[in-house]
Amino acid sequence: MPVSPRCASQSEIHLLANSVPKSSSGMKFAANIDTYPLFGGADGLDFYRVIADKWRDALLPNGLMAFEVGIGQADQVLRIMRSHGFGDIQIVKDLNNIPRVVYGTRVETI
Repeated sequence: MPVSPRCASQSEIHLLANSVPKSSSGMKFAANIDTYPLFGGADGLDFYRVIADKWRDALLPNGLMAFEVGIGQADQVLRIMRSHGFGDIQIVKDLNNIPRVVYGTRVETI
């Protein structure tokens, strides 16, 4: 899993959108499926933590980071983003009225 911004110098990205795996380590899959890339830790949120931490500084000031989230993850991802220096965080529901996207802007000070 690439976790550090190797393709961009500091503070040059306006928008970073992510659709990360949404599985916790307790889920079961068919034996022929390679599950390693599907897991985000015990609570399924490790990918959000790593991306919010490692990629924040690649965003321009007021740059936008957006995550597609799994069912029941929106509030937790909002908290993760807030703790990593994002503000004006919003949750957007999908057509089935399920919280599906969490986005916020990089603020100058954490």
